[in-house]
Amino acid sequence: MSEKYSTGLRNQLLNGRGLREVFADSVLKIYAGTPPAEADDAEGILLVKLTKSGGVVSTKEHGVLAINTITVPGVHAAGTYNITVTVDGTTYTASYDATTYGHANNDEIAQGVCWELNKISQVRASCATVGGATGVIVVSCRIPGITLTIADGGGTITFGAAAVIQAGSRAATDTLQLGLPAAGAVAKNADTWSGTITADGTAGYFRLVTSEDLGTDNATDVRVQGAVSTAGAEMNLSSLAMVSGATLTLSTFSVTFPAA
Repeated sequence: MSEKYSTGLRNQLLNGRGLREVFADSVLKIYAGTPPAEADDAEGILLVKLTKSGGVVSTKEHGVLAINTITVPGVHAAGTYNITVTVDGTTYTASYDATTYGHANNDEIAQGVCWELNKISQVRASCATVGGATGVIVVSCRIPGITLTIADGGGTITFGAAAVIQAGSRAATDTLQLGLPAAGAVAKNADTWSGTITADGTAGYFRLVTSEDLGTDNATDVRVQGAVSTAGAEMNLSSLAMVSGATLTLSTFSVTFPAA
């Protein structure tokens, strides 16, 4: 058995976005009955909607992207330009050898460094001109709410201190967020995923969706759908009986990307 992915989600992934990015601000819904044949199909009878700590999610509610800038120094000696990026608790180093590639001005070097930074899956880098300055690199997280720090990485050429344009924050959001992927799967983060059950029934399937999901039969909404059972399903619960007014807290959840 495996999850089903909506057409809208598959198009997003094929067009350059990652699963964590798409579902950076999501909700998890559990329904009664047999799972629809396709994730594009209209939703069924909703039993419970899980959010961060059971909070109320507004349409388009989202976290804030962390954005930093760093500027290429105005000295173009032979050597390497290194930047360290710490994101998701891991530090990466983007290293660019300007001498090898013959780049000898701020903008060309910034473009080269951006190329290396964009190999880090959690961040996005671009070159910018700020107040007439050149060689400015803007580095942001791809996923709202994740903290980001960047600094000189100890290359031949030393960068100045990074400027924080916007700190990443999820303080105002009630949405769900996935953690780092491992072994071809991505699990829930450390937040509490919970919700108040709104109808009696027997859990049959779930959908991971965004707050903007229409719930209708369409090929646009991004969805992951899976069966719910007590064992052997995409989501396993200790009991499938949902009682209105009770609170459901989900301790584990993961999405597996199939190898074939």
